[in-house]
This record gives sequence, structure tokens and C-alpha cells, in this order.
Amino acid sequence: MNDMAHVYKMQSSFLAWQCKTRQYMVREQGGKPDDAIMPQLCLSTKNNETKPLGYIITVLNKSVSHSKLPEMKHIARHTNDPAQRREKALKFLGEYYYQYSNEFSDCLTATFQQMTKQIQTLLDVGKCILKFDASHISYQLPCKVNRLQHGDAYFATTWWHNFLFNPNLSADTVVVAFQPNWEEAKTNQPIEVAEVEDW
Repeated sequence: MNDMAHVYKMQSSFLAWQCKTRQYMVREQGGKPDDAIMPQLCLSTKNNETKPLGYIITVLNKSVSHSKLPEMKHIARHTNDPAQRREKALKFLGEYYYQYSNEFSDCLTATFQQMTKQIQTLLDVGKCILKFDASHISYQLPCKVNRLQHGDAYFATTWWHNFLFNPNLSADTVVVAFQPNWEEAKTNQPIEVAEVEDW
């Protein structure tokens, strides 16, 4: 399998898995994050070693051309009742939002309440490994890391997505983007034969 085919298979299999697990999460678990969307964040250090920094909750963003940001904002602004807002968000995300994995960007994001020393170190290094491990499925994604600014489309999507479930989310929240290097990504899944139905 050539490099381009490998990259395509790796990326598409990961996105398909993420969409499937996130759809199940919002439909069957009330949106409660589980291991499938909470990778271990490992700092890339010298000598190809890694230093675990903890686990993070990632957001899978639709590509800009398929953005549902206006719908998210509408749900958020429609009511001041956090429980009602959460219920509407779960209904919205559980219906068709995760139906087609080819509508999503491969750029994962996460929010942090404040700029800690660890997050600053992560941004200074500029790279990490995200280790996903859930239900006997694992992916290790080497990623470039950068902080998103307020004007970035994925900053907005990430912030409003998380605000639907966390009414106390601050406007000063730090949003970090993780862009996988698919050529160096690893998985225990047989991606050579995997096909994604909706591609």
C-alpha cells in the first residue's frame, strides 16, 4: 500500500470510529465522555520519548463547509436553562450530526480553563502524541499542536459545542488544536482492508 493510500485509510478509519462512538455516546450515554474521546495526552520529548500529561476531552469538528455553528449558537441562546440546553444539544447531536464521517475535519480540539504551565510547555514544544484506547481499539496519533485564536473557525465551533454542556465555560478559555500526522499514526485496527461506507 502506497503512502497516500495508507494516509487515507488511517485517517478515514479513525474518523469513522470517532463518529460512531460519539453518536453512541450522545444517544445512549447522555453525552457523558468516555475513553473513546478522551485520549492520553503525551508530550513529545527528546530522544523520541514521551511524557504523559493526563487525559483530555477532544472535540471532533465538522469541516468549515459542513459547519453547524449557527445551529449550535441557536440552541445555546434559545434558553438560559442549562438542563434544557443540554437536552436540546443531545437531540441535535444524536440525530444526524455524526452520520457522515467525511463531513469532519481531522483536526481535533480541546478546551482548557486556563493557561497552565503544562499547557504552555505543550504549546512551546509544538507537538505531542494522543493515545486513544477504548473497547480494544487503539490509535496513537503524533500531532502538531497550536493555540487557536478567537477568530478561528474551529475555536468558535469548539467553544460553542462545549458551552452547550458547560454553562460556566469562560470566554477566556484556551482552545488547543491537534493536527495528526497520519503517516506516522499507528493503530491496532486492520486499516489495509477497512472501508468506510459513507466515503
